[in-house]
Amino acid sequence: MSLETSPSDSALETGQGESQSYDWSASYRKFDAWDEPCQDEENARREKQKKEEERARQPLACNHDHSAERKIWEMPWPKKMESIFDFRTEGNYFFREAQFSRAARSYHMALTYLEYCVPDTDEEEGEYNTSRFKTHLNFSLCMKRLKQRPKALIHVTQALQYEPKNVKALYHLAQLYRLGDDFDLASRTLETLVEVVGQENTFVNRERFILKKSSKAYAKTRRDVSKKMFSFARGGQQGEVEGDGGTATASLAQDQMENELSGAGDWIVGSKRSTKNFVQTTKLIIPSQQPQ
Repeated sequence: MSLETSPSDSALETGQGESQSYDWSASYRKFDAWDEPCQDEENARREKQKKEEERARQPLACNHDHSAERKIWEMPWPKKMESIFDFRTEGNYFFREAQFSRAARSYHMALTYLEYCVPDTDEEEGEYNTSRFKTHLNFSLCMKRLKQRPKALIHVTQALQYEPKNVKALYHLAQLYRLGDDFDLASRTLETLVEVVGQENTFVNRERFILKKSSKAYAKTRRDVSKKMFSFARGGQQGEVEGDGGTATASLAQDQMENELSGAGDWIVGSKRSTKNFVQTTKLIIPSQQPQ
């Protein structure tokens, strides 16, 4: 009788039945290798934020793309002057429509083109100086309407470098000094203006009158504030100072006074009056306040 080979014996002969120990850590390794999708998104977001912060801390570098500047630089002189004139005309239109922010952008573009202008002849230099003067002065008038007095002061000062005796620029400079409570500088500027136009100029006399009243109002306000401070320091009950109801700020008093004298309060920004009426009203205020 032949002996039948058992399955276990055949397995032992082939080596396929070797006993293998159970790996209990295999399931845990699967979970360790698996990341939650939300965690991946959070890590990506943090990494992106970190890169943006590092980029923000780095100094701004030039991308070496000067195609726009080169295009302006290579323009012929008449084309540059034409573009500057168009920008200034556009700014004047926006100024007359009381859109002062748009007017400021147009004047800024005109000044940008002027930076790339290098006159070669005396005629070109004269044209350049005239254009530069008008643009700076108009930009200054625009900044004044936008209540940005420091910028207005810078541009009118630059305009006077090209025409030191210009009546409009000197008048505007005196007003800016007065609005900034620089009464001494305003007075000296008006003296220079008187030397140019004479004593009998209506607008100069009116500005001198406003300056005198503004200076007195400013001095009175300072006295009232000082009295109140010393009264509190003494511990008295004199908190109510005579004339305390009229202790508005000097700048507010100046604006109200100027509106009453010049009639500027007749026109309200944003009203539905026609452009023709607006231009006529502003011409009645001060002719020199119009852009060139």
